[in-house]
Amino acid sequence: MKKLLAVLLALCLVVGMVPVLALADEGEAASSDELYYYWDNWEEFFESPYYEYWYLGGWSDEDARWEYLYSHYPWWAGQHEWWGKAAYVNGQAYDTFDAALAAAKTASGATIYVARDVSLSSDLELEDVSLVGPRRGVSFYGDNVVVKGGSVTLKNISLNAALEVEGGTAWADNVDVYCAAADVNVAAGATFYMYDNCGIDYIAAAKGATVSTSLTAYAQADGSTVYTDDVTAFGVAVAGGKVYETVAAALAANDSVKVIASVSENISVAAGKTVTIARGVTVSGSVSGDGTVYNYGTISGVVSCDRVYSFVDIGTVPAGATVTVWASRDGWHDWDWRYHNWYWADRYAVNNTGVNGEYLLSDGWYCYRVAASGYETEYGWFKVESAAKAFTVSLEGTPSHRVSVDYAAGGSAKVEDLYYTVGSYVYITVNPSAGYQLDTLTVKMPNGYTVDVEYYKTNTYRFVMPDTNVTVTPSFKFVNTPFADVRTTDWFYDDVCYVYWNDIMDGVSAAAFAPDANTTRAMVVTTLYRMAGSPAVSGASKFTDVASGSWYASAVAWASANGIVTGRSETVFDPNASVTREELVSMLYRYAKLRGYDVSVGESTNILSYKDISSLSEYAIAAMQWACGADIIDGTGSGYLSPKGTATRAQLAAMLTRLAG
Repeated sequence: MKKLLAVLLALCLVVGMVPVLALADEGEAASSDELYYYWDNWEEFFESPYYEYWYLGGWSDEDARWEYLYSHYPWWAGQHEWWGKAAYVNGQAYDTFDAALAAAKTASGATIYVARDVSLSSDLELEDVSLVGPRRGVSFYGDNVVVKGGSVTLKNISLNAALEVEGGTAWADNVDVYCAAADVNVAAGATFYMYDNCGIDYIAAAKGATVSTSLTAYAQADGSTVYTDDVTAFGVAVAGGKVYETVAAALAANDSVKVIASVSENISVAAGKTVTIARGVTVSGSVSGDGTVYNYGTISGVVSCDRVYSFVDIGTVPAGATVTVWASRDGWHDWDWRYHNWYWADRYAVNNTGVNGEYLLSDGWYCYRVAASGYETEYGWFKVESAAKAFTVSLEGTPSHRVSVDYAAGGSAKVEDLYYTVGSYVYITVNPSAGYQLDTLTVKMPNGYTVDVEYYKTNTYRFVMPDTNVTVTPSFKFVNTPFADVRTTDWFYDDVCYVYWNDIMDGVSAAAFAPDANTTRAMVVTTLYRMAGSPAVSGASKFTDVASGSWYASAVAWASANGIVTGRSETVFDPNASVTREELVSMLYRYAKLRGYDVSVGESTNILSYKDISSLSEYAIAAMQWACGADIIDGTGSGYLSPKGTATRAQLAAMLTRLAG
């Protein structure tokens, strides 16, 4: 029986019958799954509708049968009389497409079933005439296809010129268009519908046209609309849903502009405006102005805009490792940031995007640290030069263990990370409370043995991480100050305790602090220098009244180099001069900015209510606003700031304690 079915199927192919290609009740094509199912399950074929309607001739309308067969399965129609023809209309085959077109124009709403590729000698104009190719499609070469009016369907065809919809309604189903300009142009009053299976990239629609497509719409200044997912063919910038041919034109009409194509244009970004340069885009011209530029591409021209931030993507192996970036203050860099940390603001990264390892950074040198539990931490340097940057840091696996820190009364201790690799240094920072000092600091392993701890610098100790977990245990003891003129009932007692036991301020003698004595310029810079960790200073200051080797010489050189204080002149510092309250807060304000503290509280602080505000110098306004807003300074009486009053040593101790947090 199986051999008989094979003979039957072969006979069907010879006479032009095609079993298992149409549904008996609707004449619709069977799926390929059904076709191969019956081929493998031939007994069921004789019980199916396909046997009755195809083998027994159940399709009564022969023309309709062959028209359907030709449009869906042209490769099965080889034995029919239409074989080798160019096209057919209403069941009639034609040797040329032009002949079929002439026939179609005589019948309203006719469809031309196209069998072969067509070469056009002029524009093909259609009105109430549709073009349908076989499933594998046919191509039209030469001039444009123009829809003049009526209802026109284009299906299973490719156009090697533009589709012009000048009137009526056009549908495109499985249509590919290859054109140097817009693939489809839709005139005012015309309608164009495009299915998602089309290969159409650009549609230009005039004002008043109707378009239905999944492509992104971009409104134009003249009221027209461009539909495309690759808008770079029509302009170099987008803003407010519109496409612009120049960045300048986009900025003239919008506050936020995205550059989407490479340009040689000079770009001027006014204050309050933002330009985003897309990935892969190069701006060859200059970039200037007071606005903001977010650069995901490359700026190869001169950059004179201070607010240009380039995208940096630091990938990690393993994925999810923690990335931290610091910025160099003066462009200096070195292989190991830990021994030059005075050049760094703590964890300072400009405009961090909020995503681990992704940053928007201004030009300059940066240091990164990549860390993950179970891996050796990596440090490195990179430079941002007005171009997006992407690189990957791969960590080497290495044993790591946890460091726990016990709570202690009278102060606190902390380490920077939870896990450390074996053999690495662990730095412990201790912070005694006012009136306390560190008594003991132990690092203990689970077996009870202790790890050697060494002094590193003021309030900082370190040990080498062993091959096991450890616990850090600090203890603090209460101490009184050695100063007879500082009593526990004094309002500044806690402040003096803090600055004394943290090696920020000394007494004027072994037994006297002199809280009411005037503060001098040398005292202020020395205390700030100590708070910064007493970094090394290369060379002496330029001031002739600062003797080399004096107790304040290094502090003056450091403060002058970092813009915290200026001299009375180019060569005179005047170290013993008293400091006014407005001078003191100005120095503290500059120090806070140097260390990367948040000073934005001063932007909204109102100090106009103080009765003597008119005596505040203009240079000290921002500093005084910050100092008041951050509770660094108090008034001297009911409603007075006393900006010109001399700051006392007690007041200095109090302000330094508040600044330290």
